[in-house]
Amino acid sequence: MLSFDLMFRRDNFELVLANNSEEQPHNQSSFDYQSSKVGSLQRQSLPVTISEVKVTRGTITIVTGASGSGKTTLLRLLAGLETPTSGTIKDDDQIYYDAHTNLPPQQRDIGFVFQDYALFPHLSVEKNLRFALHDRQPDDIIHELLDTFELTNLKERKPPTLSGGQQQRVALARALVRQPKYLLLDEPLSALDSNLRRRLSSYLKSLVENRKMAIIMVSHDQEEMTKLADRVIELADGKVISDSPPNSSLRTESGTILQTKLDQDGTIELTIKIDTDQSTSRLKAGDRVLVVSKKEISSRN
Repeated sequence: MLSFDLMFRRDNFELVLANNSEEQPHNQSSFDYQSSKVGSLQRQSLPVTISEVKVTRGTITIVTGASGSGKTTLLRLLAGLETPTSGTIKDDDQIYYDAHTNLPPQQRDIGFVFQDYALFPHLSVEKNLRFALHDRQPDDIIHELLDTFELTNLKERKPPTLSGGQQQRVALARALVRQPKYLLLDEPLSALDSNLRRRLSSYLKSLVENRKMAIIMVSHDQEEMTKLADRVIELADGKVISDSPPNSSLRTESGTILQTKLDQDGTIELTIKIDTDQSTSRLKAGDRVLVVSKKEISSRN
């Protein structure tokens, strides 16, 4: 079981431009005046505070939230790519981070798929996967992953020659080479077509069930949450504001999703409480509404 209770604070510096419309003061040198016109650096603090979260192997946890809420930062903290300000990260009795210990990423039993894939551009697809092998680890897993992710015909090609979806598949396959206990995924299915997304979703489910792996993945996709997640953690301003099964209440921009139901044909039925305003004043309890994503609307136009 992976458990973490941590705080992280990073100070970013933003250049705030000065107002350049005013004339140069008579008692100020030309050099000083030009410097003042550039502006000044202002410090911005970006805190993340996560309290006593435990992730059990054999489960899929989806982390969601608005942009800038701390989702990717949380994954980087768990992987050892960022250092917490304080707290603990441990795998059962194995300490990954505390006041006295900070294991590097390669010593944590964690795989990570970056949002930008982080592939080696000078290596072929197969060599990218082989780079992740442990010393003396059998290479059977390489052929299995190439086949599963439909990469066999691409194994000699290098990442710059691949599409975004193909690169994403390579990155996901490489993260699974060492068969880690915990797999961290930053929107892993976003660049894939619907057919491949369904296949890989089933593969991720089988990994969790058969190998007792735990997956923590960032996603904004309601369908992924319903089909994949055992648990959904919602972040806002670096803090957990919701931690519940996927069928529990989830907030939307216009209301609250009270219940979700997945039919056999893949249709998702939602029970939604609509926030009352002028645009919804004609709705009453029991009315049926059609919920369409912005992406679907764009594709129809």
